[in-house]
Amino acid sequence: MIGDFLTSALGAIPSRLSDQKALADRYDEFLQAYVDSTAIARPEPVVPGGQEVKTTLQTEIEAAWYGQKSPEQALADAAEEANRILAEKR
Repeated sequence: MIGDFLTSALGAIPSRLSDQKALADRYDEFLQAYVDSTAIARPEPVVPGGQEVKTTLQTEIEAAWYGQKSPEQALADAAEEANRILAEKR
């Protein structure tokens, strides 16, 4: 079964639900929590410019985390750039 290969050789979670159930005893606590969450998870919407917005937000979070900006300034900068990106993609 391909699920067996995915979990044993690659440490990956098989996409087939039947394989996930059959191989559930191989998951550590972290993977089991992830698999359990897929029952209620929903994909995020595809938004033009969305990935750029996420990258901008991550960059600004890191700037705040490392003390390069205050959290308030990082959030304001992220919002300004996100608005610019989204306006450009309309």
